[in-house]
Amino acid sequence: MTFTLPRFGRRSASLATAPVLPEPPLSERPAATQDVLMEVVLPAGQRLPSIPGWTLRLWPYAVLGDATLQAHPTDAQATLGSLTDALHAQGVTTLGLQRRRAA
Repeated sequence: MTFTLPRFGRRSASLATAPVLPEPPLSERPAATQDVLMEVVLPAGQRLPSIPGWTLRLWPYAVLGDATLQAHPTDAQATLGSLTDALHAQGVTTLGLQRRRAA
């Protein structure tokens, strides 16, 4: 694939690039052995819910929310989308980016 970039003057430059492969969506990739870190806001007076297929750990440090949630998948079929859906169903609000960390 070749891109042509306009230049000032009479000539134009040609830039050849490697093909770009699309990355599969995060929610569809199995979490397998990766921890997920995200900031969360918990409903007032509520403790961290338990979610099947995940081991959850709450850290009291956060920039945007109440705490940082560390989630480790215990089920091979667990996805990031299923985790966030389950958290939202329990009233937990997720903030910012969900970061993956190798376990």
